[in-house]
Order: sequence, then structure tokens, then C-alpha cells
Amino acid sequence: MRQIDKTREQLAKQAAGFLSGKPIWIWWITYTVIVGILFGLFYFAWTLLTEKWWAIAVIIPIVGIVWGTVLYFNQKHPSAASPSVE
Repeated sequence: MRQIDKTREQLAKQAAGFLSGKPIWIWWITYTVIVGILFGLFYFAWTLLTEKWWAIAVIIPIVGIVWGTVLYFNQKHPSAASPSVE
């Protein structure tokens, strides 16, 4: 439980550090920009998935390729310096 508390505190420091000490108008601009970006992304996804039936057939393989690539690069590879066992 102690590690979770440390992680929570570190995340709070990093997240609050960006806007701490800034005037309120910077908070409002940041909030508006983030909401606008999220609205645009969700609206695009909604439009793509509801009006373009073929988008699902394209998105599923793309997600699989990206997911497989991330998992491939995250796996532990044996180092080249270690002798091979035959």
C-alpha cells in the first residue's frame, strides 16, 4: 500500500505542477482546449463508426497490429552477449 501512496503523491505533484501558480484565465484556456480536443476526437470517432460501416473493418486490424507491435517491443529479449545453449 505504501508504493501506491508514493505513486499517488508523485502523480499529484506532476499533474498540479503544470498549472500551479498560473492565472485563472490560463486554467480556462487549458480547460477549453482540452474539452475541444476531446469533443473533436469523440465526434470524429462517432461519425466514422456510425456513418462509415467499413471503418470497423479497417480499425480492428489496425488496433491488432499496433497492439501486437507494442507487445513485441515490450517483451524481454535475450541479450546478444549471453552464450546460446545448444
